[in-house]
Amino acid sequence: MSEQVKIIEKTAIPSGATMLFGFPDVGLVGVIAASHLISELKLAEVAYLDSKLLPPLIVLHEGLPHSPIRIFGNHNILLAVT
Repeated sequence: MSEQVKIIEKTAIPSGATMLFGFPDVGLVGVIAASHLISELKLAEVAYLDSKLLPPLIVLHEGLPHSPIRIFGNHNILLAVT
């Protein structure tokens, strides 16, 4: 059986970090809050998710393609966003 979901690390992900999720919900509050945290804490993209279970789409940010589910972080916090 093949892996259903893969996490592709762009940089080393620290162990013991706190993980937060900013996924869309009613009013998009999760995504707005996650975007604010990424900006204010200056979090870098450290990983992304890849799966054949996801619809075939891509996100464009500043003219560059990105995975629809990305993980941002630093040494003590990780934040997954869509």
